[in-house]
Amino acid sequence: AMEAAAAEPDPLDLLLRPRTRSTPFYLRPNKTKITSQNIVHKLRLWQRHRNAPNADAANFKKIYLNIYPKSTHFQVEEELQSVALRKFSPCGQYLVAFSRSTGIHSVEVYKLKAGIHSIAADKLGTDEVDTPQGVWSHYFSRHFSVTLSQGPDMLNKDFCLFARNSRFLVVASSQPSQTPAFGVHMRPSPETLTNIPNLEDITFYVLDLEQGGMITAKQKFTSDCISLSHNVGVSLHNSFLAILSLLRQQVHMFTIRDDGSLLNLMTIGESCHADDALFRGQTSPWAEPAAAAPEIPVPASLSAILEAGSIPEEPVEPRHHFLGGLKHRLLVALFVDLKKDHPTPQEISQLLRFYDRFEEYEALALLKMQLLDDKHLLLKYGSAENAGVRGNDQNGCFALLVTYNFITTDVVAVYENSDQRLLRIYEQLADYFYPGHASLPSPMNSKHARDHFRRALQTIRAARNGGPDQAVRRGLGSLPMASQTLRESPYFDLNLFSYDDKIISHSDRVRQCGEFPVKFFSRIHGGVVFTIPTGPKTPQRTSRAKKLVTFLFHPYLPLAISIQHTIQQNGVASTNTNIHYRP
Repeated sequence: AMEAAAAEPDPLDLLLRPRTRSTPFYLRPNKTKITSQNIVHKLRLWQRHRNAPNADAANFKKIYLNIYPKSTHFQVEEELQSVALRKFSPCGQYLVAFSRSTGIHSVEVYKLKAGIHSIAADKLGTDEVDTPQGVWSHYFSRHFSVTLSQGPDMLNKDFCLFARNSRFLVVASSQPSQTPAFGVHMRPSPETLTNIPNLEDITFYVLDLEQGGMITAKQKFTSDCISLSHNVGVSLHNSFLAILSLLRQQVHMFTIRDDGSLLNLMTIGESCHADDALFRGQTSPWAEPAAAAPEIPVPASLSAILEAGSIPEEPVEPRHHFLGGLKHRLLVALFVDLKKDHPTPQEISQLLRFYDRFEEYEALALLKMQLLDDKHLLLKYGSAENAGVRGNDQNGCFALLVTYNFITTDVVAVYENSDQRLLRIYEQLADYFYPGHASLPSPMNSKHARDHFRRALQTIRAARNGGPDQAVRRGLGSLPMASQTLRESPYFDLNLFSYDDKIISHSDRVRQCGEFPVKFFSRIHGGVVFTIPTGPKTPQRTSRAKKLVTFLFHPYLPLAISIQHTIQQNGVASTNTNIHYRP
């Protein structure tokens, strides 16, 4: 009896004993296994599995959790105060800068010294690398400096493109135009925009970086409007170079040859084929000389108007119905998509809506473009009032996104910028819109980037002036993408690091900064991996000063450059250039 009583469980013990099997999942301990963070183990695993079928570069990128910038030298190289550092080349061998001592007229290129990865241990603490100038000269040497313009013709420091595996550099200069956009015997086509007040003479230069900055090609556009800031009006894919003329509504297609020369392939806009100009000159009514306007009798007084019984009407200028080749194909594509043999009531209403908005579609202007591949262009049509206006938010306005095959001259697809289908395509195939930037985080290849993208859309949907349509328009506001405006670096990989994207990101735009350094957190263990100071070594407590910062990260080395611009309330500006490296 005593043994049976001892074997019988105590009811209080049953009540207080933890029940592991029925414990809710949110109370169970996290048993996620954290892999070894030792760099030797990571290299050994990478060597063992690098030839596996599913192995990719993402496994090798995990090494950068152990290799990162650890030291900072402030105010490097006094001569950098007279230059504006722009960007690293995709190959990582060149650093492009623009001289700003007496106007931006020359390009200066620094070359990364061969075999330099980190500073040797025996050189630490010496004058060779202990000074900011020593650190800069340890990594870089001046490759060349070439002057391209003079006088009012100045280079645009926000425009810079690399072509042919970083062998050639494309830059541009501009100056106010002193000549009319069209000559005496030339007439603007119906597609020409008339609301652009300031025209410029723009010249594009192609420099050979391997040959010391030798100019291999030059292309000039007189009295035109091309958006050069952040490469908006120019697109580059492989060897194809596309330039958008906002004034003439044309896309000029060039190819960069192996020797760096430019070959003019075609001009898309008013014409789509080479012989369109010949046919248009024979049949278009607007090509004929315009007749003189009839004289209008001007009444002498108000009594004369009352005696006549009506106010004399001004003659209405006949409306030319000629459309450019590209605009004509767009309107035809819209009509063909809506025209059905046996339409439903909903399809009939959509076709009637197209008829009602035909003049609105006809008045659309080509605002942006992007080369998707060697055959297709992504075009954005919007209101002509937004063309050539800087700083205007166009993401919330109505626009059409058109995929155009410039080889077959066919319009492949047309979407409104509020179409949910295009938003799903962009989210699932985002890397297709980033040509040459497949390694950057996007909603397609990064779970964290996808979650951030969806949270931003949900915020706009719930906003007072938002909604589903506005959320889609904001989500697609970056299309078409500008070429080479995103900086590639393993430290921007959202699968490895998390950081404050309000201060630092892979975009080349200037950001506002504070007094505290930027922290990079690990996605694996959540701790701080490294920090990067954004300001001077001894920060000045000036709360009213406006502080901006730009980061230049090397594509693969643990090397970064931060340029901080401080603008005081009285307008005095100062610049601090810091270099972050791994000793």
